[in-house]
Amino acid sequence: MRGKVRLHKVVSELQKEGFPVKYHFEILRMGPSSPSVDVYSRKLEHHNLIKIKEIPVGEGYNDRVDYILTEEGRKVVRNEILSVLEKEYPHLLKRVVKIAKKYANEMTKPSEFVEMIHDELLIDNKEEFKKKLNETLEKYQNLLKKFKNEDYGLCGACLAFAGLVDLAVEVLENIKYSDLLSDEIFDDFDVNLSEDAGKYFIINKAIEDLELISEKYPLTECFENFECISEDWDKCKELENEVYTIFTALESNAIIYGYLETEEGNLFLKDLTAKEMEL
Repeated sequence: MRGKVRLHKVVSELQKEGFPVKYHFEILRMGPSSPSVDVYSRKLEHHNLIKIKEIPVGEGYNDRVDYILTEEGRKVVRNEILSVLEKEYPHLLKRVVKIAKKYANEMTKPSEFVEMIHDELLIDNKEEFKKKLNETLEKYQNLLKKFKNEDYGLCGACLAFAGLVDLAVEVLENIKYSDLLSDEIFDDFDVNLSEDAGKYFIINKAIEDLELISEKYPLTECFENFECISEDWDKCKELENEVYTIFTALESNAIIYGYLETEEGNLFLKDLTAKEMEL
């Protein structure tokens, strides 16, 4: 992989899609970044899974850092990652392929690459982010009311959709609440940067999910015929698994960035209290 910016962005995309990446990303001017990515890449190099090379790019510029899979690394990816995804997590494999295609063009200019990152994350205009947050939250709240008034029996796909919508409302409301508190407490907030990338990952993921819900739900075949849309159940089960994969992605990002309560309590409120004490 060519360049540190590209590596950090790809790992952050994997986190957004629900892969078990527990790093805490911040949005810098070159896009999402986490020191943990650099630390772990050195560990991979130590175990001979990748090679890290610094490539001079010209006077006045920092060396480019490239990350190259070793033969041993290729075996691990092929036999211990891709094969498992293919057999047990096909929907996650689809997301890996999507991300790989998205960043495959290594000839993209750094300025174009960074501009694409900023456009995707909505970090240049905080008011625009708030508008999108409120619009998305309202759509999910309306969906939640609809789900509560419908009887879809024991349909697994419908239950999965209902669970996703319920989770989205809770998480988006937590983001809205925390954002309001941030404005009140931190008057010097820089509208061009963010302390963390989590809320941007979540809002973009939630918007993507709305597209899926509007495309696949309601399952009119079920409601009109009072039977499963597939005689052998495969179609419903596949849709249920796809929705569950999205649910996991939304939930894991919300927990990592403190927008969802865990057994230890509300992570955001804990962090906020600590910052207030420092002030």
